[in-house]
Amino acid sequence: MTKNHYKTPDSEIGNSPLIREKNETRLNLLSVGQKMMIYGIIIEFSSLALINFLPYLVGVVIAVGLMITLAGIILVYYILEFHVAAKILYLLLLFVPLINLLVILSLNSRATKMLKEAGYTIGFFGAKPPK
Repeated sequence: MTKNHYKTPDSEIGNSPLIREKNETRLNLLSVGQKMMIYGIIIEFSSLALINFLPYLVGVVIAVGLMITLAGIILVYYILEFHVAAKILYLLLLFVPLINLLVILSLNSRATKMLKEAGYTIGFFGAKPPK
């Protein structure tokens, strides 16, 4: 048999420790972003319970929840590698009432799908890494 000089190498790059570590880091960041989105929304909705007791504090709590949610969304965008046009469209849709919840649910669904494929356990408050 003659050796084929044009054949690609037979090494398994996907199993190298550096690639595996990079993928684990990305998945952990995705998990953190998903949790930030969930906690931010919970903070925003729970702030409505304060409206009768401390009405002047509700705006601050909603702003904090919104910042946490936006930080989580940006982190999820970064990890899921959306196209720039899709990022802009999604960010604009975040400011449309009720549509923003659909956008967040869509992002959460994509993040959940990616994390499940990687072996993460998905719960109500986000994903837990595989054991």
